[in-house]
Amino acid sequence: MALDINDYLQKIGKKYTKESTLAAALVWRLAEGRSGVDVDLNQVVSVLVDSGFKSSVNKSRLKKTLANELGINKGSKKDTFRCSLKHIDDLDARFSVDEEHSIPKISFSFLDEGTFPESRAYLVRMGEQINGTYEYEFYDGCAVLMRRLMESLLIEVFEHTGQGQLIKDAAGEYKMLKGIISAIGGSSIKFARGIDKTIANVKKVGDNAAHGRTHITKKNDINDLKIEYRKLISELKSKSNIS
Repeated sequence: MALDINDYLQKIGKKYTKESTLAAALVWRLAEGRSGVDVDLNQVVSVLVDSGFKSSVNKSRLKKTLANELGINKGSKKDTFRCSLKHIDDLDARFSVDEEHSIPKISFSFLDEGTFPESRAYLVRMGEQINGTYEYEFYDGCAVLMRRLMESLLIEVFEHTGQGQLIKDAAGEYKMLKGIISAIGGSSIKFARGIDKTIANVKKVGDNAAHGRTHITKKNDINDLKIEYRKLISELKSKSNIS
């Protein structure tokens, strides 16, 4: 994060043009990629205007649209925003402009390269990492990422169907995956036959990979899930209207 804030804005502005998304990127940048750090909306507006990137900003409108950006929460004080801890890795993937690092070449033998639109950068990056960890035989990492992608898409489904409140705790933060899965039964969301079993299996394999002290995920553990996992991702994309 050595770039000057104005230089950063110029670079991220080549990737995103939507005002609220640029503001979300500035919240992430001004918070130095950390959750729990409040960023004043006035500071965000000042950067947008003083840099010449925007001639003017409707603060009231931006306040509303910024609150709807995935991974950005309202701060502890009036007119402040902060990065969600749950989405901090996704924000890093979306808003980093570090040109010193590049993603290694991968063959996309697990999930198709065009599975997610470029507008959903955090989903694209997760898809790339799932393919990469599978190809390079890092199966524990692959299992954890499969679980994480499923969790992210389940959240997208709840939010798209207007039932996001069912998967949030009293503080407004998203529940853990177990709570999200439990909320499906109390929602109006209906999945195709067999999807509930696949969700349970992906969680089990991912949990074992993440928390099994002596467990090592094998290639067959992943291969046994591949076909049903692709069906699951397709179903979740459809239910969340991601195309």
